[in-house]
Amino acid sequence: MSRTHKLIVGLTVGAVAVGLAACGGTTEGIGRGVYRPTTPPAHSTPGPAKTPTTPATTPATTPTTGTAPTTTEPTYLHPPSGQPWTVKGTANWVAAQFLEASDSVSWTWKTPAQYLVDARPYMTPSLYRLEDGYEQRAIARGGAPGDDAFWHKLVADHDGTYIQIDFAYVATEAGVTPSTEIVRVAYWLGQIVGGVTEPVDTAAAPTFVDCTMHKIGGRWYVASSQPVEAG
Repeated sequence: MSRTHKLIVGLTVGAVAVGLAACGGTTEGIGRGVYRPTTPPAHSTPGPAKTPTTPATTPATTPTTGTAPTTTEPTYLHPPSGQPWTVKGTANWVAAQFLEASDSVSWTWKTPAQYLVDARPYMTPSLYRLEDGYEQRAIARGGAPGDDAFWHKLVADHDGTYIQIDFAYVATEAGVTPSTEIVRVAYWLGQIVGGVTEPVDTAAAPTFVDCTMHKIGGRWYVASSQPVEAG
């Protein structure tokens, strides 16, 4: 993935599970603390010079009525009031919880794949199986050199990263149905150093992620997520 943090979690942390597993971990059922070894603006071009004409009296016009043009601006540029991502059970809340779990890493984890355990309640079964498959294949490949050392240093130094949600709004321009919608989430990435949570750097740009949401059995789940590329 293109986001720096996902490289850390997906390639370093996720693959760290490989290093640990390769060091002799036992196969266990997945559960908390356990992982199955695991342009700038365009300049207008002037048109041809117009031939001067004799000024004529312009008749008064009467305003016309009709339907206002539909804006094509993304909804997140004009978000609704309130903080729907704080309302438990909403699609916005589920998407925010999912990213807080899946895009963070902590020295308090019992396994480098703890993110998958923590994010599972917010994932569709198919997404969980997909992510679980990635972890299992990484374990089978034996991981990348240095992963095991990285993870042990993270734990020893009490370091990590955390997610602070900026907003999570439904992107209505993407289409909404009773059982599907897209939630765009913006978050700040904060650091944990020596066990101390450092404030996020709001001078930097937040990370944007689009989560495809599916409603199953009356509950919202994340079916997929896609980082929103800048530019």
